[in-house]
Amino acid sequence: PYKDFCMTKATKLTIGVVLCGNEKYLPYFLDSILHQDYQNFELLLRDQSPEHQTSTYLEKELSQAVRHPNVRLIKGDNRMHSGGHNALINQMTGDVYICASYDMHYPSDFLKKTVKALLAKENQKYGVFCPKIKRWDFEWIDMDGLEKTLSNHIDSCGVGILRSHYCFDIGQTQLDQGQYDKAREVFGPSGALAIFRKSALRKVAFKNKENEDIEYFDELIHYKNDIDLAYRLRWAGERCLFLPNITVHHDRQVSNHQGNMSVILRVIKNRKGKSKWVKENSFWGHLVMMRKNASGVKFSWKTKKAIHIYWLKIFIFMLFLEPFLWKVYFRYRKNLKEINAKKAAITRKVKPHNIEKWFASHL
Repeated sequence: PYKDFCMTKATKLTIGVVLCGNEKYLPYFLDSILHQDYQNFELLLRDQSPEHQTSTYLEKELSQAVRHPNVRLIKGDNRMHSGGHNALINQMTGDVYICASYDMHYPSDFLKKTVKALLAKENQKYGVFCPKIKRWDFEWIDMDGLEKTLSNHIDSCGVGILRSHYCFDIGQTQLDQGQYDKAREVFGPSGALAIFRKSALRKVAFKNKENEDIEYFDELIHYKNDIDLAYRLRWAGERCLFLPNITVHHDRQVSNHQGNMSVILRVIKNRKGKSKWVKENSFWGHLVMMRKNASGVKFSWKTKKAIHIYWLKIFIFMLFLEPFLWKVYFRYRKNLKEINAKKAAITRKVKPHNIEKWFASHL
């Protein structure tokens, strides 16, 4: 199937991973990445853990992997997910940036299939790609071994978005029975693993006035930053293709429940067990994402109605169940000047109706 693969060896991939602890995954993650069939890649590891203990672990326990010619271990301050990946994108030398996670296992043909998909003639109109991500039941790995923990349940087949702007991972928790085996365009990629052409990222880049860095992910937000980036790429005219023949496994530590229930009940169920910090940052990210991408946009009355109803439910929910979120809302109001400046920097090459066609009516 890879008859013409010799023609693709000039395509260099940059795999960017932000490390912040959880060293238990690293032996499996590094082994799966470094034993790829396609070797024209650089693996940039940015250690943002406290006192860089992850670097110490790697240099002591996995020194051979760290010394691999394709690996660069970089120590940096904790700029969270957005800032960490921005720093790595600014240092990349590849043609494609793979925003990857360390809590994932990658089959040996992952990079080979990725390059083949990116070079396919019919895929040249796409600047963003996402694979089929399945669940990795890592907690049982010591008992069952690697292969038995690679589940056949779906973690994500890309990101979907409702008219209300409730976002969800397509197919999450479903048993993979081939229902998502056709390549198709989706709103955006999952933040767990997203593949970007460098040319696509350049269209949404903007300069941080404080430190002069070039931002791609918005460093104001740590949750919903993947949704915000997907939205801005949409505004820039970029399209995202779901690639079902490329499969990886992910041990998702914060998941969304897919069930036969209303959106608001799903939100309540999803929030059980989440920390206060996660809830606050998720709400903050949603506020900023909405302000930048949806506020003031000439959407249809159906979309505006869905958004208003959803927000009414959110505020009622906050009033009775999580009143601590009001301080997040007031912080958002105080930071509107900075948020509006980033909103003004968004290049909008497509009309609102081109965005609306990706709004699903139901899950």
